[in-house]
Formats: sequence, structure tokens, C-alpha cells
Amino acid sequence: MDKAGEVLLEAKTSMGSLGLSICSFICGLLLIGGSLYPYYASSGGISYGQLIMGAILLYSSGYRRKFYIASDGVVRRGKGWRTSHRDVLIWSKVRGVTIIFRGRSIAALFEKGITGRRLIFSPEQEDDLLSLLAKYAPNAEIEVIEK
Repeated sequence: MDKAGEVLLEAKTSMGSLGLSICSFICGLLLIGGSLYPYYASSGGISYGQLIMGAILLYSSGYRRKFYIASDGVVRRGKGWRTSHRDVLIWSKVRGVTIIFRGRSIAALFEKGITGRRLIFSPEQEDDLLSLLAKYAPNAEIEVIEK
């Protein structure tokens, strides 16, 4: 039996690569340093535009978002510098799943009424995705669209 919340299949939709985080962290530090330099060099005032942009880049460098399929449902997990949240679309609320094949990726639309979740998977994950849907969402209507 799978543990609740355990990652069974991770989507490519997840956001927050290490390279992008490092780049935004460095750019944020440079902007903050560049805005404060004239103040400490006694040659002028603070550039507030640079200071705000640097703070935004610095803060956003610590944010990660992850989408995955777990035994309790379709999960969207966000993690920042100080906060963390986990939002689950439980399997009993999933009314239908539309799977769309587009080039080198698979889009899976998990529908709950009017709204839902869209996750992007690689073609290698197709068999795992279909087996997980058969196991955890047997009552959901599954529609496959080939493009």
C-alpha cells in the first residue's frame, strides 16, 4: 500500500530549476548592491527601483512549485523561503481526465466540474499515468485526444 502523499508520478509542469534560482539570486544581490552603493559611497541617494526589483528577484529565487500524482490525488505543492502549502485534488472529486498528445509531451487535464488541473508529462510516463488512473480514478471518464 502506498503512503498518502507519496510521489507516484512527477509532472514536467513543476517550476523552479536550480539554474534559474541561482541566476535570480545573483541578479537580485547585484541590483540591491548597485542601488545601495551610491548611498554608502556618499555620492547620492538610493535607487529605489533597483532596490525593489532586487528584493523581488531575491525573494522569488527561493520559490519552488511541484505537481505530481499521489495516492490521495493530484497534488500541487509550493514551497518558498518561509512558507509551504500543499493543495490536493482528491480522486473522488475527479470527474474526468482528458489526455492530449502534443509532440514530445502529454497534457493531462484533471477535471472537477468546471475547473481542474493541467499537468504535463513526458511520453515515457504514458503507461504509468494510465495505470495510475485505472487504479485510483476508476470512475473518472478518460478521453484521449491524439494530435
